[in-house]
Amino acid sequence: MGIAGVVATQFQTIQPHPWSLFVRGLDLIRPLGQQAQAPGIDPGDLKVTSRGPNAPGTLEFTIDDPFGTLIINDGDDVRFMDNGNDVIVWYGFVERVTYRPHDVGQAIDVVANDIDIMLDWLCLAADMPTFTITGSTTIEVATFIQSALEQCIGCGVQLRAFVNTGGAAAASSQAVPLQAGQFLLFSDTGVLSIAPTKGSSLRSILQSLAQNIYQQDLVTFVLFYANPSAMVDEWQGLRWWGLAHNDGIVSPSDWPALQISDTAAGPTRAAGLEHTLDAAAVIRSLVLIGGDFTFNYNDGTGKPGKTSVVTDAAMLVGTLGKPVIDAWAQNYLHGFAAKFRGQAPIEDWTPTPGVHVGGPVTVLDPSAPQASGSYTIGQIDRTFHGSGRQDWTVTYGGIRASGAVLMRRLTRSVRQ
Repeated sequence: MGIAGVVATQFQTIQPHPWSLFVRGLDLIRPLGQQAQAPGIDPGDLKVTSRGPNAPGTLEFTIDDPFGTLIINDGDDVRFMDNGNDVIVWYGFVERVTYRPHDVGQAIDVVANDIDIMLDWLCLAADMPTFTITGSTTIEVATFIQSALEQCIGCGVQLRAFVNTGGAAAASSQAVPLQAGQFLLFSDTGVLSIAPTKGSSLRSILQSLAQNIYQQDLVTFVLFYANPSAMVDEWQGLRWWGLAHNDGIVSPSDWPALQISDTAAGPTRAAGLEHTLDAAAVIRSLVLIGGDFTFNYNDGTGKPGKTSVVTDAAMLVGTLGKPVIDAWAQNYLHGFAAKFRGQAPIEDWTPTPGVHVGGPVTVLDPSAPQASGSYTIGQIDRTFHGSGRQDWTVTYGGIRASGAVLMRRLTRSVRQ
C-alpha cells in the first residue's frame, strides 16, 4: 500500500505540534502524546545539514512503521515546517530510501536532497543567444539570470528569480531572492559576453557569469573579485551567495547575523568553541606577468612563504588600468591567506529566525581573542527537540577557493 493509503488515517495531528514533516503533503511527525509504538517520526530522529553553494544540503530521518505498510518513493517532495514561526525549515526531494526490520514492523531510513539540487537538474534544451554585459549595469545581469532560468527545462518545481531594483532589500525570503542593487558588477575587460550552450546546467550558466565579474566596494571604491555562487532558498528563490572578498560578507538583509558567545550563559553560548588557524598552502607573494607589464605583490605580513608566478598575456594595463590589475592580485593573495575556521555547538536553544548558510556569524571568544570577529557560515547541522528547541553545530570561516578556480579567474585557461 502506498503512503497515501495509510497516512491519511494513521498520521493525523491530534494536537498542535512545534514541527511538521510533509512528504507529498502528508504530515509524518508523530503527534504529541501518541504512543511510541504508533507509526510516525519523532523530531529527535531528524537531522538537517545545510551547506553552502554547489553542495546541496540534506535531510535525514527515520520513520517507525509498526504495520510494515508504508512506501516512500524516490523523488517525493519533502517539506519540514516550524509551526511556531510558520516558516519552512527545509524543502527538497527524497533521494534514498532504506527499509529494515524493526522490533515491530519496519523502520524506513530516508535521505533527501534540498531544493538547491534543482540548479544541477535544470539545463538548456538549446543554445542561448550571446548575452553581453557592459559597465556596471546590474539590471542586465538580472535579465540574464531570469532569461537563463526561463529557457532551462527539467523535472522539479518552479524556481523564481525576482529582483529588487531599488537597492534596499525587503525583509522577506519570498520577495527578494536576487538583490541587484547591493553591488556593482564589472567584467575584466569592461564588456562580458556569455553564450551558454545546450545541455549546460543552470548552475554552470550562473557560474560562467560569476567567474567573470568583480565587485566595487561602495565605500572605499576598491575593486575586488566577488565570484558569487547561486543557491536556491527554501522559498524556491534564487539568491547570490558570498558577495564579498573577505569574511566580512555582504548578505541579504533578511538573513540576520548569528551571534555566538563563549563568555556567559545565554541562548547563543556555544557548548565548546573550536578555532583552527590554517596556514597550509599559503602564498605570500605573487609575480603577475601580463601582456605589457610585470608586477610584484606581497600579502603585507612580512612572513616567509611561497611565491606564485602567474602569466596572462590577455591582461593589459593599458586597457584595464593599474587599479584593476591590483585588485586581481590582491584577491589572489587573499584567497591563499591563512584564515581562522571554527565550529560552535549550540545546544537546546531557540534559533534566531532567518539565520542561513551564507549569512554572517559574529564570534566572541575571550579565550582566543584573535579568533573573535565576523565570519561566513559555511554549514549548519541541526537536530530537533519535541519542545520546538534545537541543537546546532555551526561551521564558519576559512573556506578557501580552490587553486584552479583562482587561476581560472586570472588566466581563463585552467579548467577544474
